[in-house]
Amino acid sequence: MSVPPFPVFTWTLRSKFLLSLTLITASITSAVLLVVQYRVRIHVREEIAQALNDSVLTFQSLQRQRESTLERSTALLATLPP
Repeated sequence: MSVPPFPVFTWTLRSKFLLSLTLITASITSAVLLVVQYRVRIHVREEIAQALNDSVLTFQSLQRQRESTLERSTALLATLPP
């Protein structure tokens, strides 16, 4: 008795169709995920840039208020008698 070392698989039309459908689905899914990842990355970068810009503007505003307060304190101290 001779037993083949490897089982022989014949590709039926159904198997070919199922494999091609699986490969097409995987390819489309991968492409969509790559596009979504790219768009999300761009969106996150824009949000970070906007948040940093807002933080800088807030810091500058607070710094101006502090300088104004210090100037008024200095003017008040200058008017006090010795």
